[in-house]
Amino acid sequence: MGRHSIASSAAARRSRRLALVVGGAGALVLAGVQVRWLLRTPAHEIVRSGRFGFVLVLAGFVLMVVIIIRIDAAIKLRYSDRPLGAIPAYVPGPPSLTARRRVVRRWSGFAYLMMAIIGSLPVSILTDWNTEPAGGKVGAMTGSVLAIAACWLVGPAARFVVTREYLHIDTGFRRTSVPRALLAGFLRGPQEVLVELTDGDSRKFRVDTPLLDLRGRHSRSNVRCQFRTVEGIVRALGEVPPLDTDHRVVVTRVRWGPVALALGAVLATAAVTTLLA
Repeated sequence: MGRHSIASSAAARRSRRLALVVGGAGALVLAGVQVRWLLRTPAHEIVRSGRFGFVLVLAGFVLMVVIIIRIDAAIKLRYSDRPLGAIPAYVPGPPSLTARRRVVRRWSGFAYLMMAIIGSLPVSILTDWNTEPAGGKVGAMTGSVLAIAACWLVGPAARFVVTREYLHIDTGFRRTSVPRALLAGFLRGPQEVLVELTDGDSRKFRVDTPLLDLRGRHSRSNVRCQFRTVEGIVRALGEVPPLDTDHRVVVTRVRWGPVALALGAVLATAAVTTLLA
């Protein structure tokens, strides 16, 4: 068991104890409110005053937090000690095989959620087009498009592409191409996964969107995401037979498509802002 696995297990046990303490406090508050409601004769006055509802909402919120903490602890206990998938043996297939590839997406659920929330703004603007000033509507819609593009770049734009020659690690603006003959294994990190190479070098890559760091990078765990992402990459490596080539150098280059999208969104927003100023 690695040092990180031991730390994750200890953190999971602490989370479970915290869930029990907070959950117990929430349950006591909720029980106390219920007892008061039963014992006090003018119950309608309690409801009318709003204090009863406030305490119920508070207790419900506490219980919801407990459920989230408990789920997080269960995930850590389940996945923290499970080893990441092993890379299949490098056995090149015949060159005559048709080139195939498999794509594994990075975990981007939160980025999709933000895109949906931001995307609701242009819809509301279109429904009230005749009731708001034209300048403000165009500016708000352009800003929404820029924000959606930013969420896409730090979310769904990232992926892992397995071809016969490479494992491509794509981020929003860069592609790192690792020859399959150099792949040695995967190691779990605090939030990233480390891919070891046969030449002694290594590369780190994210398995989820950087937007999740907004709630605190060092206070969250993504062990399940790491396990499932590596599982998908290993499965893709097994499905696409490698091609024996002379490529033995890791290459990093710019992804011009996403760069063009980002520049276009920024220039469009700047142009609209200038026209409306």
